Amino acid sequence: MAKIAGALVALGGLVAPSSAKTALLLIDVQDCFLESQCTSTGSAGSLSVPACGIIEKINSIQTKKACLFDEVIWSQDFHPAGHISFGSTHGLAPFAHLGGKGSLPMMCINHSSGLTHEGACCPTYHLNKTSLDCATTLCPPDGWDYAVNNSDIITDNQACVTCASNPEQCYTMYQEMWTDHCLQDGDSTFPTTLIKNASDTVVQKGWNKFVDAYSGFMD
Repeated sequence: MAKIAGALVALGGLVAPSSAKTALLLIDVQDCFLESQCTSTGSAGSLSVPACGIIEKINSIQTKKACLFDEVIWSQDFHPAGHISFGSTHGLAPFAHLGGKGSLPMMCINHSSGLTHEGACCPTYHLNKTSLDCATTLCPPDGWDYAVNNSDIITDNQACVTCASNPEQCYTMYQEMWTDHCLQDGDSTFPTTLIKNASDTVVQKGWNKFVDAYSGFMD
């Protein structure tokens, strides 16, 4: 196995262009996703998962193997208040999409760039609630009116304009309902115990209120 691995490394050296660079990609290692014992504040993150063990491994790579990488790039979930992925934005509980009715229906504009900062989605319930069977499909609570209960998510939202007047220019997607998490003025920060250098690059994602973002490559 070692001989095979060595051969692959040697082959990579032969076929890789001289201009090729290496990068260490560190994805969403933030206070909002970590347990209390490793966050900057000592409180559990707003959408925490058991992941504290990753910090020691990252620090080891940063101190012992930094020479292997030309670039170190961090992605950072960086949401504004009232983000479209928050259950509270729609009067719903966090993780409401796990209740048996699926995720919340949305209509989204098509944009040629593929970049999330140019995207937008509008709740189908706002655009045409009569098209939904809320007995089987996830909807906001009975009597919910976005114009009254949360106008921020429809104001200046291009999808709510385009998909109302020209629905053929839009596509359907289904949005999971998360807790309010990784707020720009909250726990979107990086743990203070992480080794993070001034020369590292940070790519922020999820800052567009009107569309969710799971990939730093789209921002």
